[in-house]
Amino acid sequence: MVQSLPQFLEDEEALKEYTLILAVDVVPKELEVLLDRAWGNGVPVIKVESYGFYGSLSTQIEEITRAYNFSLFIIFLIRD
Repeated sequence: MVQSLPQFLEDEEALKEYTLILAVDVVPKELEVLLDRAWGNGVPVIKVESYGFYGSLSTQIEEITRAYNFSLFIIFLIRD
């Protein structure tokens, strides 16, 4: 994907082909839209934020009662 996250998420069906999203340092406003769309499509999200040597990891996932094979969608915020 070579487009901004807001442009990508304009299509409400854009996340249906993915089974796991790894969001790295995503802007909070865009992350809120991403989480809403992912939840609506039943796609789990792993959110990663880093601050130098410190970092955090959060998950948004429904209860899993079976094994999954994941097709991963990774979002990186590239800063100049």
